Amino acid sequence: MPGRITTHGKRLAALGLHPRLVHLLVRGGGGNRLAADIAALLSDRDPWRYRPGQARPADLGLRLQAMASVRERQRPDGGADAGKIRQLLRLSDRLYRQCRQLPHDDNTLSAGALLSLAYPERIAQRRSSGEGRYLLASGSGAELPPDDGLAVADYLVWCCVLDGTNNYSICLYSQSRENEK
Repeated sequence: MPGRITTHGKRLAALGLHPRLVHLLVRGGGGNRLAADIAALLSDRDPWRYRPGQARPADLGLRLQAMASVRERQRPDGGADAGKIRQLLRLSDRLYRQCRQLPHDDNTLSAGALLSLAYPERIAQRRSSGEGRYLLASGSGAELPPDDGLAVADYLVWCCVLDGTNNYSICLYSQSRENEK
């Protein structure tokens, strides 16, 4: 009926997440642990500890590695807060259980491809003018610090950008491949 939420819509609303993240979970496929981990990470504050004088790394992959380590009962490398990671894993487990019944296929999408489901306008291609400078699908420019390990990647997907003077500064991203959908 027009104007009424469907059963499917009620199920999605029950996830209690931003619509972008629900879209990531639904399109990423039910039973996709990586999609649940990314949705959990993006729904809460960054688990990377702030250290005075050091920039937080922007690579989403480092946070996913920390989650995998804690899931395997190991200490996370780097500056991740293990307590915060455990909290995010509980949320990820809940999202995974809630989404298991959703249709899914082989679940082989990369973190970058999953992220692009939630942020399609933030898919970015490296500019020919130099490392760390990107053109977003929305037409805006964005940049990473030149010393960032992925500043040479051809494609990235940003999930968090900070407004700068002429360009955006990236604060969280994942590498992507041109041929992924």
